[in-house]
Amino acid sequence: MAQTTRPESDTPARPQESAPQQAAQEARGRLSNEANPGPPVTDLNGKVCRNQPEAGQIPVLRAGEQNNGCNFQSFDRNSSNSQAMPSFNTADLYRQAQGQTARVRGAGGEGSGVAVARTNDTCFVATAGHMVDPREGGGPVRSAEFSNGRSYPATLAMRDKPNETAIIAVRTGRDTNQVCNPATFAENPAARGPGMIAGFPLGTNTLHASPGDTTGMGTFRQLNGHRHDDPMKGENVNRPLLAINAQVHHGNSGGPAYNDRGEVRGLVSGAHTRRPREEAHITPISRGQMQEYLNKLGLVR
Repeated sequence: MAQTTRPESDTPARPQESAPQQAAQEARGRLSNEANPGPPVTDLNGKVCRNQPEAGQIPVLRAGEQNNGCNFQSFDRNSSNSQAMPSFNTADLYRQAQGQTARVRGAGGEGSGVAVARTNDTCFVATAGHMVDPREGGGPVRSAEFSNGRSYPATLAMRDKPNETAIIAVRTGRDTNQVCNPATFAENPAARGPGMIAGFPLGTNTLHASPGDTTGMGTFRQLNGHRHDDPMKGENVNRPLLAINAQVHHGNSGGPAYNDRGEVRGLVSGAHTRRPREEAHITPISRGQMQEYLNKLGLVR
């Protein structure tokens, strides 16, 4: 991992047209309203949390906050016990992210990703480019795990090295329609406003949310105050990055950053080198840019 900037563990079948918003709605409908319908939540070191989420609570990482991964909070906007939150419904957005986010496993570690398209038997997941780069402790990618708790074999479908982005093809077979709910990307990912980062930090077995707002935009040097000493081969270190006041760790790499409309603004690329718990750096990806990626793969949205 280069200077703690990367928070990683830090011919396709004929496609069918997908309706991202409808798929996300279906995913939310399938997900249980219970606090934790799956296995017990583990902390950032992989140990079962002594306290478990109650009904309506979700795992949260707040910017600047010391957290072992066992911080569960309610985001009912009408609750007097809720802490100050963005104006959108974070709980709804978290449930949407559960249906769209995947844990990505490579030969050298784990990260996160978000579904972007599907065919009859394959889910295409976008993730950070360094997750599939051997120099960064990633690739070759091996598998991806979805909300049903199952892992499926994965291979690299395409990579945009300058923009530190990759798309992997996950062979989800007959489970594709159940587990693969492609996200919608924002027209203008740089627009300011509240949102949420979703991913699987460190050793936890559970999707964590980190709500936050845009604090700036700039190159790696502009955001960190020094040049990138160990970029990936072919990476454009002068590309624009979004800075968000959110907490990310190893394992968050490639996870989606949502806006308050439930659209993906981009993927987690790293964190501030001197303030890793306070500021996350996002590779912005617009709806048009994602469509260009899918066009290259022969996929239809």
